[in-house]
Parts: sequence; C-alpha cells; structure tokens
Amino acid sequence: MELRNEFAAVSVEQDHSGNGPRLKIRDAHTGKTVFLDPLELEGLAWARHEDLAALLDPSLGRWSDGEQGKVGKLLRTVDMNDA
Repeated sequence: MELRNEFAAVSVEQDHSGNGPRLKIRDAHTGKTVFLDPLELEGLAWARHEDLAALLDPSLGRWSDGEQGKVGKLLRTVDMNDA
C-alpha cells in the first residue's frame, strides 16, 4: 500500500522474512526502509503527537546529511538492530 501527501510518500507492507511478522515502511523518495515489530507498533499506538515531534522535524535529519541530529542517531540505531 502507498500513502502520500504533500509532505511525504511511503510504501507500507507486511514482512515475514524476519523472526516474526513485522511492518516494512519504505520512504519513496530516498528508499530508506524500517521494519517495525508488533511491540514497536503498539508503542506508536500509545504515543502522543508530542512524543513524535522530534521524528517529524525534517531539520533534525531528513533535510541534513541524514547522519546528524536526533533523527539520524535514531535511524542508525534502527539500522544496527536490523543487522
């Protein structure tokens, strides 16, 4: 499934290549991909919009070189967990 608006475009699909079912989210612009397991998705369901504010600020990672700031550090952590 593809979701897009004027700010972002992602594809979302269920993935079964890991140890269990998880959600695969791919940024259509950069190809950056993240896999979220059911526990992580439940955490998102409980999160308040204020909790996600740092992830949604593109100046913290997406509009920089992607390696600086809080978002870049978070994405590197996620990448290391998938390895």
